[in-house]
Amino acid sequence: MFWERFYHLCEMNNKKPTPVGKEIGVSSGIISTWKKEGYCPSGEMLIKISNYFNCSIDYLVGKSDIINTQKSELSHEELQFIERLRALPEDSQDEIIHMLNYKYEQYQIKRKKLSSTSGSATTDDAHDMLA
Repeated sequence: MFWERFYHLCEMNNKKPTPVGKEIGVSSGIISTWKKEGYCPSGEMLIKISNYFNCSIDYLVGKSDIINTQKSELSHEELQFIERLRALPEDSQDEIIHMLNYKYEQYQIKRKKLSSTSGSATTDDAHDMLA
C-alpha cells in the first residue's frame, strides 16, 4: 500500500521516486526496499515524506483516501462524509450530489426571500429562520 501511494504522489508531482528520495535524504537502496510489498517506512520517514508532498500520513499508510488534510478547515464529520461519498458507486455519488445541490438551491431561495422581506433582521435571526 505505501509504495503505491508514494509512487502516485511522485507521479502527481511529475517526479521520479529516486530523486525524491535523495531530496529527503534516502538512498536509492532504501527506495528499492520501499517497493517490496507490505513494507512501510518508520514514523520519522513518514513525517518527512508527508511534509515533502504536503499530504497526510494516513494517506501514505492507506488509512485514508484523502491526500491532503493538513491545510483543510473541514471538520471530522465533513471529511468522513467525503470519504463515504467516494466509497459509493458513481451513480450513488451522482444522486447524493444532485440532492445536495437541490437543498442548497432551496436554501438560497429562502435566504433571498428572507433578506428581501426582513431588512431589519439580524444575521443570526435569519439563520435561525432558515434552519
